[in-house]
Amino acid sequence: MIDNRQEEGEEVEETREPVQKNQFDLDAIEIDSTEIDLTHTRADHIPDLSRFEKVEVIFMISTTNLRMQ
Repeated sequence: MIDNRQEEGEEVEETREPVQKNQFDLDAIEIDSTEIDLTHTRADHIPDLSRFEKVEVIFMISTTNLRMQ
């Protein structure tokens, strides 16, 4: 996007909200859950899920819908 004020030689300061990463709380998931649903969350990596020993299915979303088992 070109800002017309910038073309006229005016200095334009762009303010952006910082991107929040990892918008999920693993403490909200029951420890004996068999499914973990991280759809509708933002994540920059797959978190350590080793404490959920009974988990069978993990739902996540990326640029394509992804179901990991």
